[in-house]
Amino acid sequence: MSPRTQYLFFHAAIRRSLASRSFLCGAVVIAMGSWPLSAQDTIQIAGDELTCPACVITVDSVLTIGGLDGPGLEVIDRASRVAIDRMGRILVSVYRSAEIAVFDSSGAFLRTFGRWGEGPGEYALINHVNVGPRYIHVFDIRGRTVLDHDFDFVRQDRFPAQRSYSHVADTEDVIFTGVVPTRTSAGNPLHILNLSGEVESFGGRGPVVGDPGWDLWPITGGTQSIWVLEGGDTNHLTKWNIASLPRNWKVYKRNGEADLNDLTQDDRGLWVIWGLPDGGRWLDLVDPATGRTIARSHDDAIQGVFVDGTGTMFLRRYHESDAGVPYITLFRVSLRSP
Repeated sequence: MSPRTQYLFFHAAIRRSLASRSFLCGAVVIAMGSWPLSAQDTIQIAGDELTCPACVITVDSVLTIGGLDGPGLEVIDRASRVAIDRMGRILVSVYRSAEIAVFDSSGAFLRTFGRWGEGPGEYALINHVNVGPRYIHVFDIRGRTVLDHDFDFVRQDRFPAQRSYSHVADTEDVIFTGVVPTRTSAGNPLHILNLSGEVESFGGRGPVVGDPGWDLWPITGGTQSIWVLEGGDTNHLTKWNIASLPRNWKVYKRNGEADLNDLTQDDRGLWVIWGLPDGGRWLDLVDPATGRTIARSHDDAIQGVFVDGTGTMFLRRYHESDAGVPYITLFRVSLRSP
């Protein structure tokens, strides 16, 4: 079966399963939307004001992966997703593939893992890979697969969901945004998936009309709280408490028209990528205590931001040569104060 035929086969199968809700679930879904939710604050933020106008965000190139041909390079694409594990290995995936390419810290190819199929270590249309302290979490259109850091299979949890972003806490719980079309999870945009395969859903704040687009919400955070980047006419940064009940939230409403793109967090604050109506992009460093922007950098080539297994923050750019050859470059990000 060719990759294109496999793509169509699995895509059609998932659509039928979601429509009928007869998906074979290895995960247990627990209703949590009935738990009390009480908003703590809703704060309006001027999106164009900087608390440190003289601060400068700088980037330094770490490595570039790409080229015309070579092992692992077929996953290099504008839509590629990148993660770095605790040993510094770079994991690159792309939606059309069932393989993940592994490169060392210098960008040299090491190996691939994964293939088309339904068994352990087999995938259908990988969405993204996320790295925790002990395990690697691979998300495809059928659910989540857990691997150890030798890429050996640990467990597989299948459940119907549309998901694009996730955060792995120190406990290895995975918090993700998305649509889980089950009786107990419908209407809730946020979900916690533990290592036993149990899914806890929460965050519903009213009736759902049409496609909520929750699978497009970038998410980051820690073990006690998470941050979710919501787009729309007014862009929202929402902080959720996940350590105790009730699950409270704080909303920072940012004015100005922009599209959400990506979000991560390190010890300096929240790093947020916004897309401009004209196609440009900027990178903001946001103070999580106030929701205000500390510094900003204009960067039309930026594709994403993420934190590796050691807590180091990276910026990802995609570009093509004049001949159309694709490349991904990773950068470390610094903040220079006056």
